[in-house]
Amino acid sequence: MLARLMRAVLASAVLLALGLLAWGVAAGESGWGLFGALVVLSVHAWSQAIEFSWAAWARKPDDPGPRPRVGQWLRAWLGEVVAAPRVFFWQQPFRHAAQPDNLPAHPTGRRGVVLVHGFFCNRGFWNRWMARLRADGVHFVAVTLEPPFGGIPRYVETLDAALRRVQQATGMPSVVVAHSMGGLVVRAWAASAGSGAVTGIIHRLITIGTPHQGTAVAALAFSANGRQMRRGSAWLQALVQTESDSHLPAATTAFFSSCDNIVFPPSLAQWPGAQMRHLDGQAHVEMADHGEPWAELQRWLAERPPDPRAG
Repeated sequence: MLARLMRAVLASAVLLALGLLAWGVAAGESGWGLFGALVVLSVHAWSQAIEFSWAAWARKPDDPGPRPRVGQWLRAWLGEVVAAPRVFFWQQPFRHAAQPDNLPAHPTGRRGVVLVHGFFCNRGFWNRWMARLRADGVHFVAVTLEPPFGGIPRYVETLDAALRRVQQATGMPSVVVAHSMGGLVVRAWAASAGSGAVTGIIHRLITIGTPHQGTAVAALAFSANGRQMRRGSAWLQALVQTESDSHLPAATTAFFSSCDNIVFPPSLAQWPGAQMRHLDGQAHVEMADHGEPWAELQRWLAERPPDPRAG
């Protein structure tokens, strides 16, 4: 569903740009036509500039992480200008099925991975990760959470099925990597499953840029899942109350950035009980390509399961 929507949005933008260019040529105003076409095709860059400006303004003196310098904000904006079109205009609309799930026919004694994307995304978000995991012989499942604008609890069943597929195929609990809203989906699953089920199915959780306490930008959200990510939303408050028996936070590494243009201010990315790790100068989408989350995944994949004969 999301892939079709993204293709339609992209096609509309290209047609509008071509239409403006054609109008300019026909009207003898080629310069204005070209200018209009460039504005349409670069709208993501200027909208992101607004996001970064808002994030810089919203930062408080006591927010965690170092205060970004102007040069870091500019570098993060440029990084996102490059990363976002690759994800939203190529990987997700056209390449979401390019890397199929990779599960063994029989348990191999190697731990598997479940990849969970964020808001307005699909499994194509993880194409680079999936290619690397496949090359390393690591088994994985990447979910697509539908409908794209549904409430977060609607995704729990999809995640549960993926977690159980990997557990049954590998014979071991998974390492789960979740970007942005995906981390809240995992928390919602854990709260509904209970601590006993969590520790038997999830070995470790890695979240990247997750709005654990909401985000200021969600004040503009119109969708059910967007409204649930508002700071202090009733859904987030209820989640905290229902996940008190879960042991998941003690086994979680949560990455955040002071230059995140979607989850801000940085205090809202904090999850008490998780091991918080700061990614210096990273924007929201490009955070997933940073080397530290990948290295953290490798660390937990290399961890040997306990010997049942010990003790």
